[in-house]
Amino acid sequence: MNYSILILIIVILIIISSVISKINFMVFLNKKCDQAISNIDIFLTRRYNIITNMQEVVKGYAKHEKDVLKTITKLRNDMTLEEKNRVNNEINKTIDKINVVVEKYPNLKANENYLKLQESIVDCEDNLAAARRVYNSNVNDYNVYIAKFPNIIFSNILSYKEREYFNKENKN
Repeated sequence: MNYSILILIIVILIIISSVISKINFMVFLNKKCDQAISNIDIFLTRRYNIITNMQEVVKGYAKHEKDVLKTITKLRNDMTLEEKNRVNNEINKTIDKINVVVEKYPNLKANENYLKLQESIVDCEDNLAAARRVYNSNVNDYNVYIAKFPNIIFSNILSYKEREYFNKENKN
């Protein structure tokens, strides 16, 4: 057998192996992003559940503040994958409004159920922030990988697009 044919076959196999490896790593990074956004979903759902429970506690003290409290339920029902950033920002604003309501009712601040819910929301916010950091880190790794040459060729062929970061609204 001719050595040049053997060398050509080996080179072709190395190229094919390299392409497959790059594509598989692209898929791996994409799936890591999907998993990370799923973790954010879990913490957002937990957060919404805690806020709903907080709503029930606050409702007993502030029946006339229903517009603030109803917003929680509305936002929960509107949540889709595409709207996570918007909903997250609206929930942050709603939490601020609930805190204003709580300031009007000193007895509520001393309520044991409310205090437990307040601790839970702080814990949930910490977990959500950590999940957001993991997601954004995974997105950064993925976006950098698909933008590098020659990966950009394969990402374009396979329609892998840059992913957006999960941003938290900046409070002034």
